[in-house]
Amino acid sequence: MDTMDEIAPKLQVSCVFSAFARAFDKFFSLSANYPKGKGEDFAEYMKEKFESVLLFHVEGAQGSMHDLSFMAAPAIYMNRWHCLTYALYLLRIPKKQDNILLRNLIVIMTSVEMIAVSRLFSIMYISIILPMRWLAGKTPELAEYNWGPVSMGRALDTLHKTMKEISDKPSLILDEDYMMNIFKEYIDELPPFKE
Repeated sequence: MDTMDEIAPKLQVSCVFSAFARAFDKFFSLSANYPKGKGEDFAEYMKEKFESVLLFHVEGAQGSMHDLSFMAAPAIYMNRWHCLTYALYLLRIPKKQDNILLRNLIVIMTSVEMIAVSRLFSIMYISIILPMRWLAGKTPELAEYNWGPVSMGRALDTLHKTMKEISDKPSLILDEDYMMNIFKEYIDELPPFKE
């Protein structure tokens, strides 16, 4: 599907990524924590059909954390093909064809726009959010490296500069070397950060 505008209203599909993340978590979570979800069955299906495939954990997408969408994106992006294969398999079972959550997920997982968003959020999570979260959380332990709460201002300046560069040249977001080295200047300065 090339555009979300083509989605039938009766499928109750939301174009909000956090809603997609919650639906994905409900249906595919291997912890099977949602009664109508298929996490346990999905795990068995994967063992039977794709035994050697590594599945990424669906981060708990329930609740109201501000970075929920970013945390869920890597599993959604990396597992999408296998989840879609399983969902299409289920859709062939007559009793499952009326499952709105299942049909909703199939539509979203085949949307070019949502695939692109999950890829973008995955890149941002790995290259920006995880390093910033680590720096913020470990700041009290980094005094011996002359790093403290005020030092986080430097990290924010680095992030601001990077966002401006990406805004001027959006293709940078797909440059792995560029994205994975945003906080390179702190790697030599903070050995635990390098680890």
